[in-house]
Parts: sequence; structure tokens; C-alpha cells
Amino acid sequence: MKSRWLIVGVSIVIVMLALMVSVSLAQGPDGGNEAQDIVSIAGTVSAKISYQGVLKENGQPVTGSRDMIFRLYSDSSCTIQVSNEITKTGVQVTDGLFSVDLEVDPDNFNGQALWLEVEVGGTKIGCQEILPVPYALSLRPGAVITTTTTDVRLNYSFLYGAPLPIFSREYGVYAKVEESSLTSTGYAVYGSANTDGYAGYFTNSSGTGVYARGGSDGAADLILGGNSSTEDNGVIRSDPTYTNSDIVLVSSDNVRIDLDDDADDSDSDFEIYDENDNVIFAVDDSGDVSQPLTADGLLKAAVYAYCGSSGSTTYRYFNQVNGVAITIANGTSVGRCTIDFNFDLSNRFWIAMPVYTTSARTISCDINSTDSQKLDCARFDINGNGANGGIMVLVY
Repeated sequence: MKSRWLIVGVSIVIVMLALMVSVSLAQGPDGGNEAQDIVSIAGTVSAKISYQGVLKENGQPVTGSRDMIFRLYSDSSCTIQVSNEITKTGVQVTDGLFSVDLEVDPDNFNGQALWLEVEVGGTKIGCQEILPVPYALSLRPGAVITTTTTDVRLNYSFLYGAPLPIFSREYGVYAKVEESSLTSTGYAVYGSANTDGYAGYFTNSSGTGVYARGGSDGAADLILGGNSSTEDNGVIRSDPTYTNSDIVLVSSDNVRIDLDDDADDSDSDFEIYDENDNVIFAVDDSGDVSQPLTADGLLKAAVYAYCGSSGSTTYRYFNQVNGVAITIANGTSVGRCTIDFNFDLSNRFWIAMPVYTTSARTISCDINSTDSQKLDCARFDINGNGANGGIMVLVY
């Protein structure tokens, strides 16, 4: 009589073979419900799945060795074969129990449904669907994940359940989304590209790479995007192949910097430094703009004062060099005075103007012969006679 074969209680599980394995649980950023500690793996995952089952012949458990052939199909009737058959000779069976490792092509485990057919002694036995665990083969290094849905989950926790373990040291890949509903806007990691570009590329040999964090005090912490067919409303770029590349900031509208945005009255400055970490340009949250004394371009100081042999006084002034008060002293004759700017004027430029609306006046200022921080000024009428009165001096 012809033998009848039966396989029952079959299970298919993933085989994760590594050269060295050190296993504990992983932890994601900032604690929470993530698993603890670190998982590290050295070596690579073998392209195998493990097949276990119970083999009966004429209703009785088999003991001995049997030749078996395994085939993968993409349909439930096992008619469309997707790979070469896998032959296992002399499979040991004990009281009906057996286990084999099947070498498979990971490219077939790309998210498509698969079925496995077993042949024993020339007889095909069943057509069994492969359930999700072996699809982990497709997550080996270099894997490509494709899906028709828009949500991709790695260590995903959606208000319930436990996250998957992370095989990394200090994360490697960590992604998490927590929202109130499945339709809420999320993204933990989302990347998309269509040739010629990156859509997400990070490298770090010893330094930061990319770190961004929002979720408080106005959130954001970097948002660009929003473009049309003709222009982008925000671009930051440089040349990644050139070590001395410029950083280019492009905007089709305002470029805005908020100083002391939390209004805690701290001294907030926008500063530009040179190669020696010296400030070469600064704007503070009061609106004052300054640059070093030896730099050209900006106004360093200004004073509006009354200049004369008596009653000399400053009405208003500013000093962006060191913030020290600008003072004025009476001169030795009518129309003369000395202004102390309290910083060195020997390599600076200045403009002096008389302030008078009734008749013409002129003024001349020069560095004091004994103190380069002071200007001696003389104010005259059109006849060359000294005339006390208002003056304004600008220092660049």
C-alpha cells in the first residue's frame, strides 16, 4: 500500500545567527516605557528560516531519516513558484519531530505574501502560509522597506503595547510616535527622495551630525520646506564636497532673529566672531549695534553737547566701543571745549558739526596733544570769532 504522509504542528521561525551576540534590552531617548540598557550584535544575520514540524506516516510518528524538498510560492494554491527548490537530504526525524534550516533569498521577503510547500518521498504535503516573523530577514543591512501605506514604524509606541528592542549602542536607529489617534499628524522618522538628492543622510565620525529637538517654548527647532515650482521659501545650503564652502541662507521673505524671546531680561546678543573667537559684529536685544574699535564701517560713538568756555555739557551720547560715559570740559576761550570719548581715537575717523539755526557757524576738532582719547574742538562764527553753542560729533 502506498504510504500516506502528514505534517502537523508545523512552525516557521526566524533564525538570527551571529558570530558574537551580547543581549540585553535597549533604551530610547529620555527614558519612558522603552526597554532598558544596551543590545549589541557583531556579525551578520544568515539568510535562513527554521522549519519545524511533526511527520507521520500512515498515521504513525516517523523515526529515521527522510529526504525533503521545500518550495516557496506567491499564491495560496502553491502554483506560482518564486525561488529554486530547497533540497534537504537525510533529515533526521525522531518520534515524528524534525527541524531544518532553509537557505532562502532575502529578496523574496519584501513584504509579499508567501506560502511554503513540502515534498517528502515524492509526495507533496500541503501549502502553508509563511507568517510575519521570517520577514525580518529583509531588515538586514542594506534592506529596502517598501509599503503601500504611509506609516513606517521602528520601535513604535502608540499609547499602548511595548516597543521593539533596539539593536544598537546609543540608539543607532530610534523612532517613536505618540499621538491621540491613528489619524493624528505624526512622523517620527519620514524620508522621501526621487533621485538627485538625499531626503535624509546623516554621518558622524566623532561629532554631532544632526540633532534637533522641539516640543517646548515655541517648539520648532528647525523647520524648512514649502516650495513651489518656481522657488523655495527657505533654503540653507553649502557645498558638501568643498571643505571651505560658503553657507548660503536664502529667503523669499523675511529673515528673522528673535533675541530674548522668553522675555526673561537676560542679555541676548546676535554676534559674529572671527577665526580667533573675537566678536567682530554684535546686536543686542535693545537694538544697539557694535563692532570692534579697529573695525571700519559702523558708527562707534556720537555726542550732542554744548561747547564753550563755560557751561559745557553733554545732552546725549552713545559709546558702542566700551559703554563708558562721554564727558565734556570747558575750553580755555570762547567757543572751545574738550570731549573725552574714553577710547583711543588715534586710528579713527570723525565728523564735527555745529548746531545753530540763527546764523552760520563752523567747527573744527582734533586729537588732544597729550591724550588720544580726547578731541579738542573750536566753534566759530563766519568771521572766525569763537562762539559758544551746540555741536555734534560722530566717530567712525
